[in-house]
Amino acid sequence: MTTLDWTIVAGLNVIVFGYAAWRARQTRTGEEGFLGGRALPFWVVGLSMFATSADGGEYVSVNGQTYEYGLAIIAGLMLGAVIGAIISSFCVVPRMYRAGHFTNTEYLETRYGPSARVISVLVQLQYRTSVIGTIAVSLQLVLTRTMDLPPGWAWVLVVGLALATATYAAWGGLKTVAATDVLLSAIMVTGLTVMWVVMWQKIGGWEGMQELLHQPAADRPPARAGQPAGNVLHPVVVVLGMVCVVTGYFVSNHAQTMKMFGVRSIWDMKMGALLAGGLIALGFLFGGTLGALGRELHPDLMAGSTDQIYPILIKEYLKPGLLGLVVSGLLAASISTFEGIGVAMAALFTRDLYQRQMVRDASEEHYLAVTRVATLGVVLL
Repeated sequence: MTTLDWTIVAGLNVIVFGYAAWRARQTRTGEEGFLGGRALPFWVVGLSMFATSADGGEYVSVNGQTYEYGLAIIAGLMLGAVIGAIISSFCVVPRMYRAGHFTNTEYLETRYGPSARVISVLVQLQYRTSVIGTIAVSLQLVLTRTMDLPPGWAWVLVVGLALATATYAAWGGLKTVAATDVLLSAIMVTGLTVMWVVMWQKIGGWEGMQELLHQPAADRPPARAGQPAGNVLHPVVVVLGMVCVVTGYFVSNHAQTMKMFGVRSIWDMKMGALLAGGLIALGFLFGGTLGALGRELHPDLMAGSTDQIYPILIKEYLKPGLLGLVVSGLLAASISTFEGIGVAMAALFTRDLYQRQMVRDASEEHYLAVTRVATLGVVLL
């Protein structure tokens, strides 16, 4: 990383955190914290859902998988994103929205009783906090590779970034998170575009891509070194499996349904989810194919180390300035997911455990304060 790269990274993050802190001061009620005041337009919701779904861990892990298994991985993710957006926004979440629910687990209680509500909260807390952990590990890997930071200092940066993000998210709630995600989305898309254009030129443009796709299988590196061919899943199985996984992600993950609860109308919910699904699919298309391209440039990575392909490509092929933009995009993706998960899981804890099971009939200010503390607790966990 050159001085120019560090300046770009620092400058963009100062803008993001400064804007977030300014917006956070405007949140004063529980409805603004939990639901964004139910006044979010579709384009804000769509960009916010896209920003939360794309994280630094995804850039690393998905490209590691396409390096090993090929493009069937992202085909399933892309199809699943579109189908999941349609099912969630047209069939499931509108019922919760019309019923005035604050969380998707409230809906489960009306259908299956209070036990289902509590179990869902505990499952989501475990699942989404583990996602934050994988993001932190992936981000630390990229920082040590691309910024040449010692592992310890890289962890200091990751933890500091997570806590700073959780602080403004805790204070501002969904209203602030959604607004900040618009800015983070722009940084993410810029970094992704820069990375794709550089790699596209590196492989020889359209002609190079055609040659890569039509190259006989016998001339390619093995899909996974040391793995017998009979153990590789059929692409159709991979695609169908990922459709199920990503559809479930949209429907049962409150980090996404919370954004849809904050819209000003059902129409905004549907259009916002469709915008998010389309952007997520494009993100997988342009971001996930980098692993397959990297396999042609670095065919000797062994199984178990393929997650390093993304930081290798960043370090070796980006010039000063461009490296700063791409790293900023990676940090923006991680920030958006830290804040989205933190706010959503804090809402589940406060509304579905604390308010429902522990302290009932307290003031709105009390529950808002609990949510702010819980946001920090979720990210720390």
